Amino acid sequence: MRDTVSYVLNYRYNENKVTILTTNYLDEREERRDAKVAISDTLSERIDIRMRSRLFEMCKTIKMDGKDFRREIKHADHHF
Repeated sequence: MRDTVSYVLNYRYNENKVTILTTNYLDEREERRDAKVAISDTLSERIDIRMRSRLFEMCKTIKMDGKDFRREIKHADHHF
C-alpha cells in the first residue's frame, strides 16, 4: 500500500496536479495534544514520515469535526 501511495503522490506532485485527500487518521502532533481520541495509528504511521512530509508540502489542511452520521442513523434505528 505504501508503494502505491508514494507512486501516486510523487507523480501528482511532480506534474503539479491538484490532489484532494481525506483521512480520519490524526497527525502525530494532534494525537499528542488530544489524548481522548481512540485512533491508534497516526497518518505518519500509516503512510510513512516521508509521505506525510510530502503531503504537508502539497496540501492545505482543513480540519472538519462533526457527528458520526452512520452512528447517528444506526442509533436511531433507521434502515435504508
